Amino acid sequence: MVKRHFLKKGHAIGHGLVDSTDFGVTYNMRKHFLCSMFLNMSFLHRVMHQKQKKCIFLIVMVLFPLALIKAIGCGVKTPKIWVGFNGTSEKDDDVVMLQRALALKKVHGIILFGRNIVNPHQVRSLVLFLTKNNDNIPVAIDQEGGTVKRLATNKGFVASGAMPAAADYHGNVSNIQTVHQAAAKEMRGVGITVVFGPVADININKQCPIIGSLGRSFSDQSHEVIDCCNTVISAYKQCGLTACLKHAPGHGSSLADLTRN
Repeated sequence: MVKRHFLKKGHAIGHGLVDSTDFGVTYNMRKHFLCSMFLNMSFLHRVMHQKQKKCIFLIVMVLFPLALIKAIGCGVKTPKIWVGFNGTSEKDDDVVMLQRALALKKVHGIILFGRNIVNPHQVRSLVLFLTKNNDNIPVAIDQEGGTVKRLATNKGFVASGAMPAAADYHGNVSNIQTVHQAAAKEMRGVGITVVFGPVADININKQCPIIGSLGRSFSDQSHEVIDCCNTVISAYKQCGLTACLKHAPGHGSSLADLTRN
């Protein structure tokens, strides 16, 4: 659910793909722990007999490097790489290469773009090929409605293709629930599991060329944006989809597209 204190005037929620673990704090705690180990060893070194020192030295030479590697390494998270690609079927070379990379866990997620979409049956076949032997691979798409739709009616996507722009709901959460639930069922049916949306930007600058002027924001009021976003998240969750809020703090009041400029 969207937290109210995140959405303040002129701010938005980030898309959430980056892990928020505070590695700096974790690492510093481990560093202090290791320093205390060194101090304790120095004290023991002064009070031990020679044979005991040799025994401890051998143990430390083997065990301490392993402990050090584990202590530092545990704080580092392997980045998860999600990629877009060219191609529409398993006959395309890029698709075959991507399937191999996914199988080897060199790539961890798929992003579908308009160039990958022909019709529902084709998308389902493509996703099944790419995710075979691993149903947990995220399959993501940009599908807000309005001007941002990869799944269009002329490609056979009835519910998803009919999604209006966020501003066109005028804050009606009942309509938002109905539309997004129908779209979610259609998207889930072709294997999509993650949607880059809804837009959590607040429409402060109605002339913003990338948000306000395109009707991509639900409202210029933060509480209305929160309610609308929560409704979309709920509709997606009920159908097994993960919502990914976007874009960035202040994007709704910007004078340009912050993702490009």
